[in-house]
Amino acid sequence: MSVFKFLSLNVRGVRNREKGRSIFAYLKNQKANVYFLQETFSNSSDEKIWAAEWGGQIFCSHGSDHSKGVCILIKPNSTLHAEIVELDTNGKFIILRLKTQGETSLNVVNVYAVNKVPCLCREQSEFLDSFSKKLYRWLILLI
Repeated sequence: MSVFKFLSLNVRGVRNREKGRSIFAYLKNQKANVYFLQETFSNSSDEKIWAAEWGGQIFCSHGSDHSKGVCILIKPNSTLHAEIVELDTNGKFIILRLKTQGETSLNVVNVYAVNKVPCLCREQSEFLDSFSKKLYRWLILLI
């Protein structure tokens, strides 16, 4: 049986070059296989820079330069590879089906839900409802 280790971190923005380097250096020193970042405040040009700096697989769902955004990083030189990828266009979630060389499958999700204050309960409720339906459909496809 394979053992997988995960690390989740709310980075509160990684667009600053110095902060980004610092976070990637920190992550590379950790012993996880898969890393989940929330609140990346990213765009596609950031993703290209991060991919070169990280050296492993990177999957991003971008929000804006000042809000949202999630990212999943696979440890460089990992035997894990993404078989199925779903990226939200609003920077709220990523769903991956990962496989190992031994063909073990692993489904992972990185989600960042609405959290604005004052609470936008309707927006939050709508997101959670649609997201739970998406997860259910996604899991049914994989059975």
